[in-house]
Amino acid sequence: MVELVGSVYVEDDYIRLVSLNDDIDFEGNRLFPDILLTRDENTRIIGKVVRLKVFN
Repeated sequence: MVELVGSVYVEDDYIRLVSLNDDIDFEGNRLFPDILLTRDENTRIIGKVVRLKVFN
C-alpha cells in the first residue's frame, strides 16, 4: 500500500500530487518532488481522508 501525505490538485490537463514534506537532499533537490499525472478517460481519484491533524 502506498501512503501519500500531501495535497491533490486537479488542473485542466493534469492531476498534481504535492508532498507536504519539504526535505531536500545535499544538492538542494526535494526528496519528494511533485507528481504530475495526465488527465484522460482512465484517470480516477480514489481515496479518503483517514485522519486530519492540524499543526501549529
